[in-house]
Amino acid sequence: MSERKYSERMWFNGLPVWSVSLRNVETNELITIEVPAVTNEEATGKLSDLLGHDGMYRWEGTGPAYENAE
Repeated sequence: MSERKYSERMWFNGLPVWSVSLRNVETNELITIEVPAVTNEEATGKLSDLLGHDGMYRWEGTGPAYENAE
């Protein structure tokens, strides 16, 4: 039986870190940016404010970031 590895939730300055995935609308390249924020909505909003709502990236999803995630 294989050993199960557990990852720990990432935190930065007391805030949980969120992985926000964005896709370039021209090249289809997927990027993931880690953003500290109280909620996933706040993390997504921070990037939307930075990159714009109708810019060159399309939001793909937001979820909790983990150390050593596999």
